[in-house]
Amino acid sequence: MSYQKTYTYQEVHDLLCESEGRPSPKSKQDGHAIGLHADGREDITHRNKTVLILAETIEQSRRMDPKNGVRIENKWAPGVDSRFTSRADMVKALYQAINSGAGQSLLQQFDVNKSQKEAKKVIPLAKPIPRIERFTKSTGAIERGLFAHAVFLYILRLGSGVHLQTFYPSDVRTS
Repeated sequence: MSYQKTYTYQEVHDLLCESEGRPSPKSKQDGHAIGLHADGREDITHRNKTVLILAETIEQSRRMDPKNGVRIENKWAPGVDSRFTSRADMVKALYQAINSGAGQSLLQQFDVNKSQKEAKKVIPLAKPIPRIERFTKSTGAIERGLFAHAVFLYILRLGSGVHLQTFYPSDVRTS
């Protein structure tokens, strides 16, 4: 089976859905394109992580005040974060990216080099995708109604298919 081929809208949709929550064959982290970069995340500002705080010993941890034992962190969230607000727009963007010359070149790497396990690239879009939201962490600014002019695609070889680890808008502008 060749990885480099023209993908249908249905195949692109299936790739998104089948990769969501599936552990990466490399890092074991779950695929998260929909959950973090599309309508799987209800609010653009929701990227917080709950951290349990423990003391040096179990006994000290048990004596801790419960209110001091939990902290919300979002240090891992990027300074500027963008997402697709519509799953249909995400599918259109992935369809366009994966079938573009740059996307096909990325997939061709799996056909040419059998030992290559992953490929990632920012891919320009021929037709911008609308309805993008962007959040700037330092200012708290949320912008809506933007356009994606490029996307970041990170895929991994998975048997005779591919695993979509992540996919998100990377070049976001007002028009």
